[in-house]
Amino acid sequence: MADFLTALAAIAPLSPALRAALATAVRRAELPARHVLLQPGQVAGRVYFIERGLVFSLIRMSLLTSSLLALALCLLHSLLDNQDAPSGILFTPLLLLALTLLVNSHGQPRHPLSAAIITAFLLCIHDAGIRLYGGGDHDLEGQGFITLFFFAGLLPSYLLQLFFLARTATTSVLKRLGAALATPVLVGIYLYFFASDLYFFWRCTVGLLSTSKEV
Repeated sequence: MADFLTALAAIAPLSPALRAALATAVRRAELPARHVLLQPGQVAGRVYFIERGLVFSLIRMSLLTSSLLALALCLLHSLLDNQDAPSGILFTPLLLLALTLLVNSHGQPRHPLSAAIITAFLLCIHDAGIRLYGGGDHDLEGQGFITLFFFAGLLPSYLLQLFFLARTATTSVLKRLGAALATPVLVGIYLYFFASDLYFFWRCTVGLLSTSKEV
């Protein structure tokens, strides 16, 4: 306490009355790691002076806002990759991590299952965009190239999602288990039933449209 009053006196002189008032009003507190000083929308009831440690100010977006931002990033990557393929495919692992981080860092605390489902949806949308549009024309070897980089980003993205899920201590175990299983199950269903046929369906559709225009 004496060090704090001395530091204040170095900034501006303190009268004896003010020093006495501060000595009775100021209290030293040791807070645990990850302690939240102020929630969004909460009115501060006291002023904190940090003597030792780190304090972060975080802006928490809603799950809807973070999901729409992640979707825009996903679509933008497919558009840009179409102009400079296959360099965009090389950045697929980084983009999958960015999508997972964006959705789960904001959506996990209150809606872990919704965040997991949205994450799976975005991962599938990104893969479909690369296969149908971003990657350009490619054969089976190109499909394998896309799948390789997709899985290179899928595993660390899932580990990142589990990391955020493990920090959601206020959610029931059943909900966390459902959220942990939702993403791999949904992505697995997409890859098994759709991924291998998307490109060929797209090429057949384009071929039929071209034929009808020539006729």
